[in-house]
Amino acid sequence: MKDVIVIGAGAAGLSAARVLVRAGLSVRVLEARDHAGGRVQTRRYPGHPPIELGAEFVHGWHPLMNHFDLPLGPADGRHLVLREGRLVDGARVMKETLALMAKPEGAGDEPIGRFLRREASARALDFARAYAEGFFVCDPARASALAIGDMSRASADIGDGLHRVLSGWDTVIEQLARGLDVRCSTPVRDVRWRPGAVQVNGERAHAAVITVPLPLYDSLHFHPTLDKRWSAVKTGSVTKVVLRFRDDVPWAKRDFTFLHAPRAPIPTFWRLAPFTAQTLVGWSSKRLTEGAGDAALRTLSRLLRQRRLEQWLDGVDVIDWAKEPWARGAYAWVPTGATNLRAHLSDPIAGTLFFGGEATDPLYSGTVHGALNSGERAAQQLLAVRNRGAGLLFRAPPTVGARAA
Repeated sequence: MKDVIVIGAGAAGLSAARVLVRAGLSVRVLEARDHAGGRVQTRRYPGHPPIELGAEFVHGWHPLMNHFDLPLGPADGRHLVLREGRLVDGARVMKETLALMAKPEGAGDEPIGRFLRREASARALDFARAYAEGFFVCDPARASALAIGDMSRASADIGDGLHRVLSGWDTVIEQLARGLDVRCSTPVRDVRWRPGAVQVNGERAHAAVITVPLPLYDSLHFHPTLDKRWSAVKTGSVTKVVLRFRDDVPWAKRDFTFLHAPRAPIPTFWRLAPFTAQTLVGWSSKRLTEGAGDAALRTLSRLLRQRRLEQWLDGVDVIDWAKEPWARGAYAWVPTGATNLRAHLSDPIAGTLFFGGEATDPLYSGTVHGALNSGERAAQQLLAVRNRGAGLLFRAPPTVGARAA
């Protein structure tokens, strides 16, 4: 029998388990996939930089990152924006957009789309709306401007700069998982619990830390049932298209890191800076009505004014996170009116059930450091209960049966 069962071996679950094991508790981590990492998914090809189909960038520098050996390189650079059929420098519109995202604060809330229609210049409106929709994977007509403002200011507080983990995010997952008892290919459907006792997949423990993506709570059955707290926050969709071009492409020496076409099916592309590979990554939070690879090539052909891009193409990788069975989406966004409710996603239940995952971090959702932060916070909540000796936690639990109440 373990002290704690952690459900989910993504960054949040592994972070929680790591803290608990270091505190001397026995912990088992259960993961539905055949590998740890959650929404970190690194793919490798010989002679090519790591490709991130999931989490990719390090935004600023969160203190939690100091726990890991992260070889980082600068991943930002020049932004070009499609305007009237031509790519033009996007520095000015990018600066205005970032300022707009950080501006909403106060008591009143409204959709970010409405806020932008009122506050953005005519030149920046399309770009800013596409940025809100893409970066925050939200519906601008429903997403909370206050929540986006809070997250934008928090990101600015941990420093500017966009970086890439040069060794690949999977190496960070390996560091997190080292020495932990992780059981992969072990999906969880039912959690039977009462104060001081849980039973998951026939295994008993004193407590559980749940770190699954929000959409999976609908298929995770608790006995007794829990409130539907997670329904207050939504999960956005993301399709990533990785186009691995040969190094002899005509645009190899062109100065850009990001390309933006706000109204296109795939509105954003980026290079794998600081690597010199000519691979381009397409990103869309829209549901595509055509093949993602075809949509990406068609958009790039227009942006780069190059025909028959296939002649330089070595391969394509596509992932639609909404179709991934153990994610069902990319990361969380907050509708208007739900900013206060979001703070309660991580409230423990009866000193026995604890909750982590990027969606439960109110300021850094959608990031690996937000997931790490949430796992560490859930673990500290559990340890605080343990140290107080509250309730039945960490005493010999009663048998948890089918009629637990």
